[in-house]
Amino acid sequence: MNLLSFEYTVGDEVLSRVQTIRDPALSFQNHYEDIIDKARRQLGFVSKLSREFRDPYTLRSLYSCLVRPFLETASLIWDPYRSTMAARIESIQGRFVRFALRLLPWNDPLNLPPYEHRCQLIGLETLKQRRKRAKAIFIARLLVPEIDAPNVLAQIAINVPGYTLRRSDFLRLPFRRRDYSLHEPIRSMMECFNDVAHLFDFNITINEFKSRIKRFVFS
Repeated sequence: MNLLSFEYTVGDEVLSRVQTIRDPALSFQNHYEDIIDKARRQLGFVSKLSREFRDPYTLRSLYSCLVRPFLETASLIWDPYRSTMAARIESIQGRFVRFALRLLPWNDPLNLPPYEHRCQLIGLETLKQRRKRAKAIFIARLLVPEIDAPNVLAQIAINVPGYTLRRSDFLRLPFRRRDYSLHEPIRSMMECFNDVAHLFDFNITINEFKSRIKRFVFS
């Protein structure tokens, strides 16, 4: 079947025809595939470059500077809520951790400790932990306020304690019906903040809040 092709214009400028756009149907699928591909290729370059390196902390610095940014830039917005895609993104760091710790004298190389434990050996958080921490910190910076975004702040509702003795979340999450809207960026950030709200205090700095979250995660 022959497709009909028509040139659309704005003024005298012809609009270009493309196969994909940045955010088709509110799905980040193409973005996920793009960052995974870029990070995988960059990790291959780093691994080849540092094949003779022995210090895992030096390798961690290379990974943190050259690979991880591909997997985290703007993740406040695109953080995947489906476990399959989150696992694919996490697998890039998993490959790095195996490479960085390849020279350790494991008692049973075929039965290594869990991925999270191996990350901790070289002071890494999982990518999922880092995304959750970044979202909680963003909300804290709105509340302090360190970020001047009144339109975003207007969407944040603090729970006012009532007479009930039952513990309630620090922030009141907006009600949503659909699966996608349940995981929209602002609501997801609020949910992450609620998980660590007991560590937050208006009288501490954001850096102290970051440190408290990190100690809480590693504990």
